[in-house]
Amino acid sequence: MDWEKITEKDFSLHRVSTLIYLILASMVFLMTVIIPFLKGYIDNIWVELVLMLLVEATIIFVWYYNRSVFPFGNSKKHNLVIAITTENETQKNRIRKDFTNAINKRLKHLGLDKYYSVLVLHNHLSEVLKQKLEEYYHFKKLSTEEDTKKGNKIIEKLAMRMHASFFIYGDLILRNFPNAKYSLKTDALMLHAFTTSENQNILNDEFKKHWKSDVSFLEEEELTGFESNAEQVFFTATYLLGLATFTDNNFLKGIDIWTKLEAYIDRYPEFEEHRERIKSLKAFSCKIYARLLYDQGKVEESIHYREIYLEIDPDELGRYLNNSIREVSVNKNPKKALEEVEKAKKVSGYDGTWRYNKFYILLELNRFDDAYQVFEEILINSFDVEEDVVNQVIHFNENLILENESYLQCYLIIGAFYFKKIQNFSHAYVKLEEFIKRSEGREEWELFNIKAKSFLNELDKILGINS
Repeated sequence: MDWEKITEKDFSLHRVSTLIYLILASMVFLMTVIIPFLKGYIDNIWVELVLMLLVEATIIFVWYYNRSVFPFGNSKKHNLVIAITTENETQKNRIRKDFTNAINKRLKHLGLDKYYSVLVLHNHLSEVLKQKLEEYYHFKKLSTEEDTKKGNKIIEKLAMRMHASFFIYGDLILRNFPNAKYSLKTDALMLHAFTTSENQNILNDEFKKHWKSDVSFLEEEELTGFESNAEQVFFTATYLLGLATFTDNNFLKGIDIWTKLEAYIDRYPEFEEHRERIKSLKAFSCKIYARLLYDQGKVEESIHYREIYLEIDPDELGRYLNNSIREVSVNKNPKKALEEVEKAKKVSGYDGTWRYNKFYILLELNRFDDAYQVFEEILINSFDVEEDVVNQVIHFNENLILENESYLQCYLIIGAFYFKKIQNFSHAYVKLEEFIKRSEGREEWELFNIKAKSFLNELDKILGINS
């Protein structure tokens, strides 16, 4: 069912009064039209009774299904489920047309409708949803593992059926004194991959900062009132869904969301105060995604997102290092790459990341003696973020081996750095042993071969091998 095109009558189908009306109307129609027509062909009271039972049972089933069963959400998108109860069908139509359409319009304008759609629940299902959310919060407050599982099960069932990422729930009330004024009280729950309690607290704190739970506007200003509130809901929901991409490790979607929100702020300057925060989140997403791509061996894509990050957060050292990676991996110009590394060295301070780049480039240039000296420097020097750099280097080289097992230097790099930098002795032993076997008798690798053998002797003592 297309819930965006649903009519006001469809929304009222869940009402008890509608059921009574349909049953009475169908009985009158059967008694005055259908059954007299059938009597011309078959005059049997049992046939008439069965027909009446079938028709009434079908009406009751359709009514009950519409009233009590949550609709299936678009399985190809994340749904923002709106469960706002109203005092009458006219107000419900306002929620559907003015409020919901305003959110949909913004999604389409920014191209975010490829990710998200809006699903509106009628009053009865809105009440049921609110009751289930109350149960969820009740179990959550109890804090025991068993109660947490019960609460999560309630949410998971709802989320799976409606493919929901966000629940917006509350009440719309029209107050008549002293002036006719709408009061819209809402709350929201963002659904995301279950993550650490620390991350959940961060998301909850961000939610509290941005969500406006109680807004009011004059009935005569209802169009602009729903529009302005839709802006706030859209911005907050999209912002929080962007934050959720960090817990879901979907950084590419996050980059797209932050970019679109920057464009949204250009259009709605009342959100200007959030621009710097969104820029920093976009920069962080690009940085993490660039690293992920690099670990996967997708160097050219990694450089692209690293450059976006550096445009937002200029870093002279990062710029030179990124240039060196581009020159050696994309442009196949290791000499130019070495020049960029030397520039990085001058501005590096205590950061020794440049040595890892230089070591790799010197091997590419077949300058094995120079590479060996840098290799020794790497082993005896350390710096604050080195563990993170080493992990990137190891992952990158592991992916190179998957592409081509003949990359000899990869076995050395993984084995040596696992041993001296990570202290993962068993993994180091396997890779160093493999490097020694593959480099034996090759003159250009002789210094590294000797070094690797000395590492194995140390590992033999540490691991108790041949003792």
